[in-house]
Amino acid sequence: MTCTPKNACIVCHTINASRSKWKPYCFRCFCIMHPDVIIPKRYRLKEHYIVEYLKQEFEEKITMRFDKQIEGGCSRHRPDVAIDFGSHCLMIEIDEHQHASYSCEEKRMVNLYEDIGFRKIVFIRFNPDKYTHNNKAFRSPFNYTKTGIVKILKREFNRRMKLLIKRIYTYQNTEPVEQLTVEYLFYNM
Repeated sequence: MTCTPKNACIVCHTINASRSKWKPYCFRCFCIMHPDVIIPKRYRLKEHYIVEYLKQEFEEKITMRFDKQIEGGCSRHRPDVAIDFGSHCLMIEIDEHQHASYSCEEKRMVNLYEDIGFRKIVFIRFNPDKYTHNNKAFRSPFNYTKTGIVKILKREFNRRMKLLIKRIYTYQNTEPVEQLTVEYLFYNM
């Protein structure tokens, strides 16, 4: 759903809070307005912003499942975003810090491929943090103040989200050639 004055967070007025668990606030503003409520600090905060952006962008156009097990799957893995296009599936994994310390990602992807019944599958590995491409450094769109409040660099955030959205539409309209395809967005190259 598009963010409008009617459904926006009553503090920042930039995020649609109509479906927010913290209504009438977005998560960030809720944390600021209710500092005594115990919420794990920064827990999946980047993922939250990315998922909210996707929900607003695709609203009713594409059915997405967020952080849910694949129905009928055995692995119990929960992709950050799952889209079933019928002939093939798209999984988006939000890999903070490029999941540099995660050693089992390939096995996890194969398990998810098995969970969807060995249909063609595309994984988009989306890094929300800093990276280097052709010796040029790109900052993370997520910065934190000294008090721990997240500050989003909108230009960089929007640039990344536009490319992610473009890739989603590409895979919606084009069945992948390979059985299992992995695309890395905003990784060191």
